[in-house]
Amino acid sequence: MPPRGTATTSLTPKFMMAVIAAIAVCGLYFGRPVLMPLALAVLMSFAIAPLGFEMIWHQRADAKPSATDAR
Repeated sequence: MPPRGTATTSLTPKFMMAVIAAIAVCGLYFGRPVLMPLALAVLMSFAIAPLGFEMIWHQRADAKPSATDAR
């Protein structure tokens, strides 16, 4: 029979890891109505960002010189 102290010390970290994993899974499950639209918004912003940068680049390239640049 193993000593009593070693069985409890090896069980405690495993149990705590299982509890933390269960809390994380429950948090993700119940947070789904908020997290799904947030994740979709982040992905869409990455997809749309190159178009926005290109539009800004073309606007700057087509800009007319201002009156202070006319010297």
